[in-house]
Amino acid sequence: FSSGSNDNGSWVKYPDGTMICYWQSGVPGGGTGGVSVKANAVTTINLTFPETFSSEPVVMPILMSGSSSATIGYIVACPWYVTTTGFQVRFYSKDTSNREPNYGYMAIGRWK
Repeated sequence: FSSGSNDNGSWVKYPDGTMICYWQSGVPGGGTGGVSVKANAVTTINLTFPETFSSEPVVMPILMSGSSSATIGYIVACPWYVTTTGFQVRFYSKDTSNREPNYGYMAIGRWK
């Protein structure tokens, strides 16, 4: 197998053709770009995979933490417009004030 990383995240390629990509904000070597999520609004960002998939992968968002106190609310992160080179994430916050969550993704698919 082979592995590596760049500003867009880390990847592992297995001999059977499976590739797993991972990215997490707020972690050394975890990629660039945080997001500021507005209260009661949709916030959209675009992310690029560290390596190109041969077909659209399955993307799972991972919401690790948010700068939230005891306010009532939640943040939902959904992958949107997945391609072989990246995807769009839409955040929705039903919170009482803006947040800056740490988040990430894991993508599993076939490598070229």
